Amino acid sequence: MTRSYDHIHRSPRIRLVACLTVLFVWLGLSLSSTHGQTQLQMNDDAADHLQAADKKLNATYNKIIQRNQKNKVFIAKLRAAETAWIAFRDAYLKSIFPAGGNDVYGSSYRMCYMSQEQVATNTRIEQLDKYLSSISSFADAEDRSKKEEGHLSSDYDKVLKIYPRQYLDVLRQSQSKFIAFRDKDSDAFAALENPSQSRLRRFHQLAELNNQRSKDLHQWVEGTDQGNICGGCIPRKSE
Repeated sequence: MTRSYDHIHRSPRIRLVACLTVLFVWLGLSLSSTHGQTQLQMNDDAADHLQAADKKLNATYNKIIQRNQKNKVFIAKLRAAETAWIAFRDAYLKSIFPAGGNDVYGSSYRMCYMSQEQVATNTRIEQLDKYLSSISSFADAEDRSKKEEGHLSSDYDKVLKIYPRQYLDVLRQSQSKFIAFRDKDSDAFAALENPSQSRLRRFHQLAELNNQRSKDLHQWVEGTDQGNICGGCIPRKSE
């Protein structure tokens, strides 16, 4: 589900429920009845929210470009990072819904996919917002980077044991795309300003992105609520 952007493209005990169709369909119908909306209306709402997030993402990205238009090296690196983010975003969404589409996840699939994409887009907006703000100190950036790298490795290993085994290649692809995005985005952040701080700026961004990826992966470790109809193959907490 890739669209064109304006700028360049566009713990409790967990019971593993590996992408159960029946649960999605039943809960989807329940949600529709509860809120008095048809699935089509909920799809339209999700599309509107995603479009608004896309618009904000484009505006934030373009503001960064305009503010740093004289820094050609930075702009080239940021464009490469944004292209890598799109590839990661798509791989991440696929890792949540690895088994297919409506035929597996029911009529709520399109709404759920767009809702998860909106969350990923909002996360990217928050990351880009930091390109527009000043950071007072990078004193502990290298140590924090090493610490977050360790957390990420630990969380990824845990998810490998939890994730539906028949779709492990999808998870591995998502992690590979993340690493490519993380490295390019950290390179861009390092080139943003003040060459004397480029090394520490890179460590800072590596730490930030590894931390966010750990949070994303930790969903599989913690489990999602029973009533979350958009959790895909993320395990659900036992009641």
